[in-house]
Amino acid sequence: MNRCFTVIFLVIFLTDINCDSIQTRLDKFARSTTQTLQKFTDNIGNEWNRNSDINKLEVLQNDVLYLEHYKTCQQPNNINSFIKNTSNKTFEEVAQKVGFNKVHRNGPPLRPDCRFDYVLLSKELNITSRLYGELCLMEMLTGGAAVGDYDNDGFQDVFYTIATEPSVLYRNNGDGTFTDVTYSANVGPTSFGNGVGWIDVDADGDLDLYVTTVGDNRHYLYINQGGRFTEEAQIRGVSMQFPNMRNLAGMTPTFGDFDLDGYIDIYVSEWIFHFYGEVTANRLLRNLGKEKPGFFEDVTDKAGVNMDGFWKYYNRHSSGTLVFGASFTDFNNDGWPELLITGDFFGSKMFWNNKNGTFTECSESCGMDVRINAMGHTIGDLNRDGFDDVMLTGIYFSSTACNFGNCLYGPSGNAFYQNKKNGTFTNIEQEIGVKNGYWAWGASFIDFDNDCKLDIVSTNGMNTFETVLDDEYTKGKMQLFHNQGNLNNTMIDVAANEGIQYNGQGRGLLVFDFEDDGDLDVLVVPNFGPVQFFKNKGSDAYWIRVRVFHKCLNDVRKLCDSYGARVSLNNETEMYQTSSIGSKTNYLGQSELTAHFGLGKIEVDSQVTVFWPRTKQQVTVIGVPVNTKLDVIQPDGNINMTIMWSEIAECPYLFIKYVSQPGIGKIVINQDMKSLKYDPSPLTLFDVGEQTFKYTVAVKPDSFNLQSMGMVELDMRTVLGYTICNGSFPANTLFVKSTSERRLDGKSNNMGNVNWGSVSQPLIQLAPRFYADNISDPASACSLTQRINSNCPYPKEFSGLGSNRPSPRLISNVLMKQIDERFSKRNISDFTWHYGQFIIHDTDHTTLLPRFEFQYYENHVWMPITIPKGDVYFDPYNTGQQYMPFVRSQYNKCTGMYPGNSERKQLNTISAYIDGSMIYGSSVSRCAGLREFKDGKMKLENSFPPKNVDALPNENPTGRPYDQLYAAGDIRSNVQPGLMALHTLFLREHNRLAQNYLYNNPMASDEEIFQKTRRLVIAELQSVTYNEYLPAILGGKLPKYNGYNKSINVDVSNEFATAAFRFGHSQVNSFIFRLKPDGTPIDEGHAILREVYFKPHRLEREGGLDPLLRGTIKFRSQEVDMLMVDEMRNTLFPTSDDSTGTHSGFDLAALNIQRGRDHGLADFNTVRKYLGLKAYKSFSEITSDKSIAKNLELLYENVDNIDLWVGGLAEDHVKDSELGETFHKIILEQFIRFRDGDRFWYEKNLTTEEIADVESRSLGKIIRLNTGFTDCPDNVFFSSENCIGVKNHQCIPRLFSNDKFFRTANDVHFKDKHNEQGDKIKLLIILASVFGAFSGLLLVIAFVCLKLKVHAGNEISSNNQNCVVNIGNNNKALETVA
Repeated sequence: MNRCFTVIFLVIFLTDINCDSIQTRLDKFARSTTQTLQKFTDNIGNEWNRNSDINKLEVLQNDVLYLEHYKTCQQPNNINSFIKNTSNKTFEEVAQKVGFNKVHRNGPPLRPDCRFDYVLLSKELNITSRLYGELCLMEMLTGGAAVGDYDNDGFQDVFYTIATEPSVLYRNNGDGTFTDVTYSANVGPTSFGNGVGWIDVDADGDLDLYVTTVGDNRHYLYINQGGRFTEEAQIRGVSMQFPNMRNLAGMTPTFGDFDLDGYIDIYVSEWIFHFYGEVTANRLLRNLGKEKPGFFEDVTDKAGVNMDGFWKYYNRHSSGTLVFGASFTDFNNDGWPELLITGDFFGSKMFWNNKNGTFTECSESCGMDVRINAMGHTIGDLNRDGFDDVMLTGIYFSSTACNFGNCLYGPSGNAFYQNKKNGTFTNIEQEIGVKNGYWAWGASFIDFDNDCKLDIVSTNGMNTFETVLDDEYTKGKMQLFHNQGNLNNTMIDVAANEGIQYNGQGRGLLVFDFEDDGDLDVLVVPNFGPVQFFKNKGSDAYWIRVRVFHKCLNDVRKLCDSYGARVSLNNETEMYQTSSIGSKTNYLGQSELTAHFGLGKIEVDSQVTVFWPRTKQQVTVIGVPVNTKLDVIQPDGNINMTIMWSEIAECPYLFIKYVSQPGIGKIVINQDMKSLKYDPSPLTLFDVGEQTFKYTVAVKPDSFNLQSMGMVELDMRTVLGYTICNGSFPANTLFVKSTSERRLDGKSNNMGNVNWGSVSQPLIQLAPRFYADNISDPASACSLTQRINSNCPYPKEFSGLGSNRPSPRLISNVLMKQIDERFSKRNISDFTWHYGQFIIHDTDHTTLLPRFEFQYYENHVWMPITIPKGDVYFDPYNTGQQYMPFVRSQYNKCTGMYPGNSERKQLNTISAYIDGSMIYGSSVSRCAGLREFKDGKMKLENSFPPKNVDALPNENPTGRPYDQLYAAGDIRSNVQPGLMALHTLFLREHNRLAQNYLYNNPMASDEEIFQKTRRLVIAELQSVTYNEYLPAILGGKLPKYNGYNKSINVDVSNEFATAAFRFGHSQVNSFIFRLKPDGTPIDEGHAILREVYFKPHRLEREGGLDPLLRGTIKFRSQEVDMLMVDEMRNTLFPTSDDSTGTHSGFDLAALNIQRGRDHGLADFNTVRKYLGLKAYKSFSEITSDKSIAKNLELLYENVDNIDLWVGGLAEDHVKDSELGETFHKIILEQFIRFRDGDRFWYEKNLTTEEIADVESRSLGKIIRLNTGFTDCPDNVFFSSENCIGVKNHQCIPRLFSNDKFFRTANDVHFKDKHNEQGDKIKLLIILASVFGAFSGLLLVIAFVCLKLKVHAGNEISSNNQNCVVNIGNNNKALETVA
């Protein structure tokens, strides 16, 4: 953005530079026991929060659209009211319905507890008497309100003042209701508030708030810092505080640009007696503008508008400057605003603008009889002649009141001054019928019925504490003067008939269209008693509404309201109308800044013209249709414009285009396209923990072609400053009921510990965590002492925190670089790692923290991996400045926060049990989205998983269209074709079993069939995993099952999830093998792994399941060792940048190492000790490979400093297994707990017949039953090409391995090195040919020896106990591999 504006500044003459942009910030929501909160960071870095709603997450509130060029445009209409009118009258009082529940004051101010003292002066005797707390009059005048869109969301918000408590800011929710956001917005004052107005003092595009007080010694200015305010009245020169700290009696603040410098000035008024001081706080404050935006100087005397001394009555003790308000209005249409000041007791004055920063008082010469007791005034063009008229509200004295002497105060009633267009006015209040307004205060012009004729609404009432006058004024009713449309614009009071019935002590009054539906509503703030809000139900007459803007002088990327601009409207009906922006209401009420024009019932296009006095520019829009909301923007440059309606586009606005899904629950875009709804079903909000997701924000209309990505963090356990915890964990046991059936979320499986193994449980530890600070600093991080003494071995690691271990990428380069293929020595099939990924997605998923922005190097979130200088893949230009992105894992926010708090504990977001959650989901809502709800079946589309048309939460780091990905129980199902194939296979199996059950039980319900079938599918998964997969990996059977043990916690261990079970990454081949039935590759060839991530269409269109299953079962996986193929170590999710020569792919080996450090995993030797294994004393004890031992020592130096994942892969394998001793024990321990701690384990819950039936179906048989691969071997975990069979969980090798279909033109990267047995066989053949007669004998002996080498499968002793890791811990691009 800075670069863009620099370009604009340097080459301003270029017009084709596009600097339009969307700025997004992280959206954070937190939950307490009673509410949801949205967290913000304001413009100066302060964090704050505001009440939110889980059904309306307003994520766009943090996002800002910046445009280089703004154009006149049309806003969308909302012609339907949110609140239905329950009467047949135009208005209905709805204050309580919309949420206005605060009152300015509960009752009238009472002596002797008022804020002012009555001071009696005797000049003759030189005596001053003070009656403490007896002067209540100033407090009887109060009650103000203002409307303005403080948060720029397009809806008018309301602020009204409160005398005895904090004043209140109500945010418009956009649905016909308001929410009190006073506390979160940090506005006030805490008491004594009176007058108020929204004003953008610093011209930055955000409305600030100015509040006057009665009874405080200062006024307040709240500067908008992006939705939250800071109080700065004193430093900006507008507090009006006197040296003697006397109480102020501040009234209406008025805003306008009297010197036409583009910055808004203030006239602040005070109603005060002179015995408090001859100098009052009635002052004209000039905005310093360009010199110092938003700071003010007092120019009252210089401008010639000092009101002090204008009025003295009888004697000194009753004289004062008794001003209620003012307005800046251009009455003679010369572009310069006059200053009209409304005062009590003959105190009103008209000041004509001299166009040089000064004014001339002309009240009498202008023809304005200002002798009335004027309270407020309203300005508008009543007779539609293009010149503004004005009505002053006053006291109408009846004969009774005159008998008590009130007529001595001046003329009676309201005054209406009609502009004669020559700088003078004439009184017409009697002629038009508005003279009798009782004791009138706030008033406003309003075309309430949109008949194109201005009406007037006013409020009144006064409690004088005198018996007779109480009857006279206390019961005075509000008035609605309806313009009869005749030549004289005669008016009749129709308030009662139209639904405005209020007899209280009304003071401030304003009008605005709160529902944005084309009719004007009325808000009244009484001096005491409930606020009155009269909603206008509208009529069948038409209207046009116009907002006027210009580019903010202090931030040209934003728009500011154009105070003083003049809007005119004309059409064929000759109903010429005008409106001046910012001049409508002027007694303690600031109305909307929109020009509203009623058009009557004739549908005709209009011409709208806007004139900006400062620049003398004009824009005319021709052909504006009825019921239009028009934003007219001041053009760039000193030009005038005429625009045809056909050229007017829709105003640009942000909307939510797309949203990803969290791990738990569902996010839906609301109808307003600006907010989201979160459904945690079937869990409660207390159970979902912390969830993150992304959304795409874009701009309408589409011609802008702008969009950006936003991040959202939902933390349903914490609420800014405190956490809802139970011990050190969230109190998420609420509402969990015991059950006799297996729940989807894993809860209540263990009836004594209902959360064990359930969704959002923390990972447990087999060995203590090794956080460097015992809280959250990553394992191996340097201590503070090391950093201070500059003896941290690797100071650049962890974003400068430093590490005692090398960069994970350096370790990967030295130890894990694979050049040649290294196939499994035990002939484990390539299919094995696919199934490993599938089954681990049933038990473990740890997601990542919200990423903020990647340039924020915060160690608690962001730990980029240092790239060694000159790295061929990641630093080809030898800069030494490259790094690999890495974001830390989500954790339980009741942990790892501060000293004394427990260490950071990462969360498992799915059920830990082997319960088919990757098929059925871990929530009721997700499962419901996958079921047919007919005959117990799951959804299938052409025998493949259904597309995600319902936008269920799904991993999608490559940005594929969400409806082109599969929907499955686990959000990671689309990662790669082998995983997709297994999802497809078990969906088919479910439906096959469901069909069988229905055949045998034709009367069974859908739910019965589904649950019975799910039970069998879970049993099959458990049987295959424990009877086939694990014995193949571990080299033998697991200890015998002895029944359910309720004392066993099945929660996943950190060592298992973050290290041990990630052994499978070493097994991965570079290709997805795909074969025809004859054993040759399919026409499309074998698929390159990096090209098929998140592409289910490749599975469907390139042969389906059968070719993939044939290929992966036939060929071998890579050996489990230190090496990883380039597809995993250098080009994982690659994206190239030709300009820098770099790519942003990932190294999964480096990520695994860094993830272990992130999770605080103990070092390799420490973990071994806690497993009951002997610690290694030297590197050579770990491995018999001298090269590996040497490199380990070179990298780590100390054998007690090795990363667990590295050490576990380096170990020599346990005999006849794929794993070293450490990983072998961790994985065995975890899977024993999965089994023995499951109350619904298949061997416990099924009948003997059912168990036999389930165990009779090997995975090979399940494949044969559900695919065309009818010759699939029973044991699919050993290479069918290399093994003639499997005995005791070991391969029975074939004599020769036929690789001709394996090494094809499509597979040039494969350079198969036969295993040692194959090499020996070839050697024997050569020897046989040399030695002639002895060769045959030697071959026979060799073959016999090979067969004798098949090992008997001994059971693994039951005293081996331990853990699991995630093969594909997928969450977004990083989460997919992290």
